[in-house]
Amino acid sequence: MKYFFIKTFTLYVVIVLSQFSLFGQDHIQFKNYTINDGLSQSSVTSIVQDQLGALWLGTQDGINRFNGKNFQVFNSDQYHKVSNEFIHTAFKDRNNNLWFGTYNGLTKYNPRTVQFSAYKFDNKRRLEIHAITEDRNGNLWIGTAYGRIFKFNTKTANFELIDDQIFDSKIIDIRNQNDQLIFVSEFNGVLMTDYNFTNTIIVKPEVENTDDFLITGLINSPEHDIVITTNRGVFYFDSNLHTFKILNDLFAPLADYKIIDALYLSRDRLFVASENNGLFQVTRQENDSINVLNYTADIFQKGALISNKLNGLFIDNQGSIWITSQRGLSSFNPTFIGFKGVSTSANLQKGLPSQNIWGFAESEDERYLYIAADHGISRFDRKTHIYQHYYLKGELINDATTLSIQLIDANTLLLGTIEGLFELNINPKDETDYFFTKFEHEEHAQRGFDLTYTIVPYLGESQYLIGTKAGVVHFDYADKSFNYLFHNPEESNTIGTGPCRLIFKDSTDYYVSPSSGGLYKIIDDAGKLSATSNHDFSILKTITNDYFSDVFIENNTQYWFGTMGDGLIHFNRDTKTTKKYTKSDGLPNNVVYGVESTQNDPMYLWLSTNKGVSAFNIQTKAFHNFTEKDGLMSNELNLGASFVSKAKEVYFGGIQGFNYIQPEQAFEINRNIHVYFSGIEVENEPVFPEKDGILSQSIAYTDKIKLPYTQRSLKLNFFANDLTHPERIEYKYVMSGDDQVEEELGYSNELRFTSIAPGNYELKIYARISNGNWNKYPARLIITVERPFWLKWWFYAIIICFIALVVLIRVRTRMDKERRLQVRLEMKIAERTRELRKKNEQIQQQKERLLKQTKELESERVKTERLLNNILPKETASQLKKDGRSAARAFNKVSIMFTDFVGFSKIAEEMSAKDLVSILDMHFRQFDRIIEKNDLEKIKTIGDAYMCAGGVPIRNKTNPIHTTLAAVQIKDYMRKHKEEQLQKNEPYWKLRIGINTGPVSAGVIGTKRYAYDVWGNTVNRAQRMEQLCEPGKIAITQDTFDHIEPYFICRKKGKIKAKSGVKILMFEVVSIKPELSIDGLGVEPNESFHKLVNLHHFSKINYYKAERFILSKLKKELSPKLHYHSFDHSKDVTRQAERIAIGEGITDEDLFLLKSAASYHDAGFVEQYDKNEPIGARMAAEILPKFGYTEAHIQRIKELIYVTQVPHKPKNNLEEIICDADLDYLGRDDFHEIADRLRRELREHGKIDSDRKWDEMQVKFLTQHRYFTQTSIQTRLKKKKQNLAEIKERLAQDDYID
Repeated sequence: MKYFFIKTFTLYVVIVLSQFSLFGQDHIQFKNYTINDGLSQSSVTSIVQDQLGALWLGTQDGINRFNGKNFQVFNSDQYHKVSNEFIHTAFKDRNNNLWFGTYNGLTKYNPRTVQFSAYKFDNKRRLEIHAITEDRNGNLWIGTAYGRIFKFNTKTANFELIDDQIFDSKIIDIRNQNDQLIFVSEFNGVLMTDYNFTNTIIVKPEVENTDDFLITGLINSPEHDIVITTNRGVFYFDSNLHTFKILNDLFAPLADYKIIDALYLSRDRLFVASENNGLFQVTRQENDSINVLNYTADIFQKGALISNKLNGLFIDNQGSIWITSQRGLSSFNPTFIGFKGVSTSANLQKGLPSQNIWGFAESEDERYLYIAADHGISRFDRKTHIYQHYYLKGELINDATTLSIQLIDANTLLLGTIEGLFELNINPKDETDYFFTKFEHEEHAQRGFDLTYTIVPYLGESQYLIGTKAGVVHFDYADKSFNYLFHNPEESNTIGTGPCRLIFKDSTDYYVSPSSGGLYKIIDDAGKLSATSNHDFSILKTITNDYFSDVFIENNTQYWFGTMGDGLIHFNRDTKTTKKYTKSDGLPNNVVYGVESTQNDPMYLWLSTNKGVSAFNIQTKAFHNFTEKDGLMSNELNLGASFVSKAKEVYFGGIQGFNYIQPEQAFEINRNIHVYFSGIEVENEPVFPEKDGILSQSIAYTDKIKLPYTQRSLKLNFFANDLTHPERIEYKYVMSGDDQVEEELGYSNELRFTSIAPGNYELKIYARISNGNWNKYPARLIITVERPFWLKWWFYAIIICFIALVVLIRVRTRMDKERRLQVRLEMKIAERTRELRKKNEQIQQQKERLLKQTKELESERVKTERLLNNILPKETASQLKKDGRSAARAFNKVSIMFTDFVGFSKIAEEMSAKDLVSILDMHFRQFDRIIEKNDLEKIKTIGDAYMCAGGVPIRNKTNPIHTTLAAVQIKDYMRKHKEEQLQKNEPYWKLRIGINTGPVSAGVIGTKRYAYDVWGNTVNRAQRMEQLCEPGKIAITQDTFDHIEPYFICRKKGKIKAKSGVKILMFEVVSIKPELSIDGLGVEPNESFHKLVNLHHFSKINYYKAERFILSKLKKELSPKLHYHSFDHSKDVTRQAERIAIGEGITDEDLFLLKSAASYHDAGFVEQYDKNEPIGARMAAEILPKFGYTEAHIQRIKELIYVTQVPHKPKNNLEEIICDADLDYLGRDDFHEIADRLRRELREHGKIDSDRKWDEMQVKFLTQHRYFTQTSIQTRLKKKKQNLAEIKERLAQDDYID
C-alpha cells in the first residue's frame, strides 16, 4: 500500500511538472580529456582534489595527477608503491593525505613527502575496496566488493575486520555524518551505526520486484541528511518514520533514467549524471516550473560531452564541475559558460546539417532563432531547445546556400540565397510542413541580381532594399515588383562596380558599399533609384580603397566601419575626423567581417574576423581577442554572419557552425587563482624530498631552498589551481635580489635559470586568465645560492685552526701513551666482533642455499609449463591441467594455411640429413615468429609441410585477414632468402602456400602424446590449394577471398577440382594493397589497414552486402549499349574512391558513405540516359536503409551523388574525392581504351557524329578539368597531361575518317 501511494504521487508530480519541463540540448562547451591527452586509461572511476588544487583520478590502469596542463601517471610500472592499478575510489583525509581504494588493497599518498604507501589485509585474500571515509579519531572505514566492513588504523597501519555478515553485496559509499557511520550497499540497503556498531539500523526503500532493485549512489542534499540514487529513482531517509521516501522535487522529470550521481549547486539548480543518457541540468524557474537540459555525446559537435556513460560528478575548489565517464574526463564552469557553440550533429534536433553559417534572424517574441546556412534555413526553438531544418532544394536548385534572412512573421521569411530571392512559408500547425517560393526577376535583369547578399527594410512596410552581386534592388513585397540600381558607366548618378554586400541606414538616408570601394547614397525619385558619391561619408574614400563589410552606428554621430583589408575605421560625423585601427593596434586581422554592440553607448564593439573574435574597448582603445581555445567553433568566421539578439547575446557564424555569448561573460575574473610549485630540477635532475637534501618536503610546501655553488642550474614547474582553463592561463615571474627582474612567460608553466650567481633571491610566480589581471596569490620561494668555500669565513677559520694545531701537536704527543692502552682494548673488542660476524655469515650461507634450492625447483616447474604450452595452445593446456582432458570443439570460421617446399623429396636425396634438418629448422623458426605475430596457432609440421590456423582455439572475426597477412610475410621472407642465396651463388628452396576458410573441429584426442589438431573439409581444401599453387605464390579459395578482398591485391586463377570432385574457384594473393601497407611495399599493414579492418568488422553499416546488391542489380539491368557507363565503370569508381580516400586519411564511416555513393552515382542509367542522378539518389534512399544506413547517411550519400554532375563543384573533401574518382581514368594508362568506350556509347546514343569532334571535345574537357585532392594530383595529373598531349597530336595529324 505504501509503495502504491509513493508510485501514484510520483506519477502525479511528473505529470504536473511535465507541463513545464523542457528536455533539450543546451550549448555548453565541455573541455574533454581522453587517453590521447595523457590519461592512462579511458574509464575514470574516481576523482579527488588535493590541498593545492590538483586533481587525482583513479582509472583501471593507475592513478593520474592532473594540474590543468598534463597528466602524471602513477602505477607499479614507475616503481611507485601502488597496491593495485585498478582504482575504485579516492578520499582525502583531515591531514590532506590521499587514499585510494583498489582492486586489491589500500594505497596512501603523502603530498608532503611525495611518497606512496601500499597496504593489504593479508596475502591470501583479496581486499577490493569501493568506499572510504574517516571518523573523528582519524581511523579509516572501508567498504569492499563483497560487503565486508573494515576499520584501518592509520597510526599502526593495521586492518580490523568489523563485520562480514550484514551485507553480501558491494558497499558503494560510506559517510561519517555527526559521528554516525552510513554504509550504502548495492543490493542490501543502507546501514546507519555508531563507531562501536552497538546501535545499528538497516533500511531499504520499499519497492515492488526487489530482484532488480539497485542502489547506485549516495549524494549530498541541501534539505535531507541521507539521499540515495537508485535505478528506480531518488529516495531520501525520513528520520522520524525510519523509512526511505521517494524524492520528487527536481528529480521528478528524470524518473525514467538510471541516475548514477547528482550535484546540487543550490536548492533550485541540480546537475545529474546518468548511466547511459549523459548529463542533465535541472533548474527551478521563478514561476516554480522545472526546466531540464540534457547534454549528450555527439561526435560531430565540438565541445560536446565525450560519453553518455557517466561514472560520477565532482566540483572543485574553483566551482568547476568535472564529469567522469567511461571515455575519459569532461569539465565546465557552471557560473562562467563563456562562448557557447553549435555545429553539425548526428542528431539534427540538437544541431545543424551543414557547417557554414551566413546569417541570423530572430522572431519578435524571441522564441525562434533563424540560422542561414549552406542547406537553407534552420530554426531553433528556445522553448523546446529543438532545431527544425528547412532545405532549399528542387530540380533547378544547384546551390542551397542562404546568405541572409528577413522576417515577415514567425512563419514567413524572405531569404537571400545564391540562387535568388525566396520566400519560405512554414505551416504554423505543423512546422515540418513548408515550401519555398522564388521571386523571379524581370527578363531584362542581369543574372547577377539572383545572387542575394543582404535584405534591408526600406521606406514602406513591405518595401526592401536588397544587395546583390549585380547591384541594389528595390523590392516591393506587396506587388512582387523590382526596381534596379547597378553600375552604368554612361550615367553619372550610379553606383560603383562589384557586389553590394553592405546596405545601411542612418537617421534619414540609405547607403550602399559596392566591392569597388567607397559609399554611395541612394536616391529614390518616385520609385526610380539612383546614387551619388557626394555626401558626409565621402571623406572615407581618402583613407581606404577597400570596401566596407559592416557598420555600427553609435548615437548617429559616431560610426564604426569594418573593412575588407584596412581594419576598423572610426568616423566622427560632426568633426569629419577618422581613426584607423589595424593589426598593429591589436586587431587579430585587418579583414573585419562584422561589427556589433549590445548598447547604444557601448563600452565594447564585437568584431568578427577570419582569425577569431575581437572585443574592442572604446574607452581604453584596447583589443581583447578570442580564438578556438576560448570556445570558438572555428577561428575563421563568415562575412555578414554577426547578429545581436533581443536578449543582448552576440552571435557569430563561421565555417564550423556558430557561437554566441553574453558580453558580460566574456571577461571572466577569477580572483581566487593561486599558483603552486609542482616540480623542481637541479642540474637537469629531478629533486625529491630526502633527509639532508635540497628538499625536506614537497616543493609545493617549501618556502626556501639552498643550492650549492656547484649546483646552480634550476628548473621549476608550477600550475594555477584553475584547471578548467589551462590553455588560457598566462604566467609571469618576478625575481628580486641585487636587482629585480620581471618577465612574462606566456602560457608556459615552467621556468629555467642557468648558473645563478651566489646570493639570496625571492621568486614570485603570478598567473592570470587571458585579458584579465594578475592574481593576488603568487607562488613564493626564497632561493639561496651558497658562496664558494674560498669566500667563506670558515675558510679563514680553518687557516687559523691549522696554525693552532701545530702548536698543540707537542701537547698531543704526551697523550699518546694513554691512547695506546685504549687501542689495545679496542682491538680485543674488534676480535670478538669478527668471531660473531663469522658465525652470522655461516647462518646466512645456509639460508642462501635453501633459497637457491627453492628457486631451482620453481625454475623446473616453469620449464615444464613452458614445454606444455609450447606443445599445446595455452587454453587447451590449462584445461588439461585442470580436468585431465580437453574435448574437441566446433568452430564456424577458421582459416587453415598449408606451406610446402617444392621438390623436397629430391632435395632430401641430394643433401645430408643434418643439413636438411638445419635449413628446415631455420625456415620453420621464421614461420613460427610470423604466425605468432599475426595471432595464429601452429598446428603441426609433417616433413617439409607446415600447417597453422587462425581462429582457434580463441575465436575471432578477422582470422582470414591475419592468416593472409602471415602468408604474405612468409612469401616476402622466402623472396629475401632467395635473393641472399643467389648473391652467395647457393641453392634456394621454393615454397607453395594454400589457404582456405570455413568450419572445422579442433581439439586433443587420446591420452598419450597430446597433440592439438583440426579436422574437416576446410582442411582438405586448404591442402588442395597448396598442392595446386604455383611455386613462390599464395593460393586461396573463394571463401577466403570474400573475407580479404578489400585489403589485398588478388588475381582470379579459375576453377579447380577438389578431391571430392566439386569445382572451387581459386585466387592468387599478390600483396597488401599499396595504400594499406607501410611504404607501399605490400608486406606490412599500415595504420590505415587496421582502421579499415576495424571499420568493416565493427561498423553498424553492412556495406559489403549493400555493395554486392547494387552491383548485381547494375550487372543485370544496365543496357549493353552502355559501353562506358557500365557495371565495370561503377565498380572502378568505387575502387578509386576507396584508394583516394585512404590516401586522404579517411578510414572512418565516411569511407562507407563515399563508396556507397560511388556505387550508386550512375545507377540511374538503369531507367534513363540523361539527368539520372536523382534516380540514383532515389534508389540509394530506397535500398540502403535495409543495410543499416541512417537518414543522415542517406542525405550525405545523396549530396555525393549529385556532386558528380559535370561540371564538378565539390564543397568539401568527400565531394572532392568522389569527383576525382569519377574521372580518375583521365590520368591513367588505360585512358584511351576507356575514352574509346565513351566515344562509342555517345555515337550510339546520337550525342556525337564525328571522331574529330570527339577529340576536340576531349581536348576542351581535359583542359578545363582539374583534380581536387592531393592524392589524385600527385598520382594522376602528370599522366593526364600526357594523354591530353597525345590527343592534340592526333588532331594535328588529322587522320580521321569522319
